[in-house]
Amino acid sequence: MAVWQIQMLFQSLSNPSTGYLAWFRQPNRSQRNFFTIARQAYRFGMLIESDFNLRQFSTSPPFEMNIQEDFVEHISADQEIMKRFSRAVSVVVQPSRTASQGVILFKCTKRRKYPMIDVLIEQGHQGYEETLLKELEQTIYLIEHEPRLTANFQFMIDMDGKIYHLDLDRVNFKGEPPLRKAKVCLENIIDYIKKSM
Repeated sequence: MAVWQIQMLFQSLSNPSTGYLAWFRQPNRSQRNFFTIARQAYRFGMLIESDFNLRQFSTSPPFEMNIQEDFVEHISADQEIMKRFSRAVSVVVQPSRTASQGVILFKCTKRRKYPMIDVLIEQGHQGYEETLLKELEQTIYLIEHEPRLTANFQFMIDMDGKIYHLDLDRVNFKGEPPLRKAKVCLENIIDYIKKSM
């Protein structure tokens, strides 16, 4: 079991468009340093924005903090969540944007059926097709240059067709990334959307 096994997003009470992604370190686990991984993921997110003109959620560098005794009582009234957090000894916090309303999470599957894309086709805002097709092409370009992103490949799409990349700590993937599978998936989605137009 990994050190940083519990992950949650907390929305800011004062500004709902921002939040904090938190990983809680459990005691008596291996010494894998997730803080280093979180910093690498943040730097990679900045690269996605600057070099590939795509979106991601991180807004500033992550930081690590110890958990105060009364912390768990303030974050949730859910007893099961409190029980899980009560064993945590520290937390890595990543300041983040939050997803817009109606955003969908997309993951590639073996079947060429895309129920989440069907939701977008039915409910997407006017002009979403052109935006999404362009961003899917940009995402293909991104993964060709950064194939590690194809491990646990997923992203979010809003109703305007804009893509948001997330969970960028997967760039630390050590095996052979499934680049070809991800490219075929994206190409299939492009064809699927074009046929719906």
